[in-house]
Amino acid sequence: MRLLVLIFCIWGGCVYAQESGVDLTINITNIKEMKGVIRVGVFKTEEDYKQKINQIRKGTYPVKDKNLTVTYQNVPAGYYAIMLFHDLNENDRNDSNAIGIPQEPFGLSNNIKPGVGLPSFSKTKFEVGDKNTTIDIELQMYKKKWSLGV
Repeated sequence: MRLLVLIFCIWGGCVYAQESGVDLTINITNIKEMKGVIRVGVFKTEEDYKQKINQIRKGTYPVKDKNLTVTYQNVPAGYYAIMLFHDLNENDRNDSNAIGIPQEPFGLSNNIKPGVGLPSFSKTKFEVGDKNTTIDIELQMYKKKWSLGV
């Protein structure tokens, strides 16, 4: 019986060791207003990314400077996409106008500049391997010029 418990504990320790990962550091730049919070979500699947659910890591960080560094530990190897925004009024959403254009600064992994709608997961994904990974994301505002053709 003791041997069985010992084997189970050793096996459980091996499973735990396999679940560990590396550090994922996100450097957020171009913060222009020293108020509110930065909300970060790290997504593993395209479906979760599109629906903005089931982040494998997420957090809310107060703005104190024009740059912010966030580190998540034990991130398993794989492909991920990051979506973040500067929640200026701390209402827990990225405010948008009547036609859905974001009115608060936002950022995406690979610093993708969106056209109409959310860029695809394949454009924003990056790989976390067996070494610590650092991603730089610059906050941006949606700058699409609209014209009525008049």
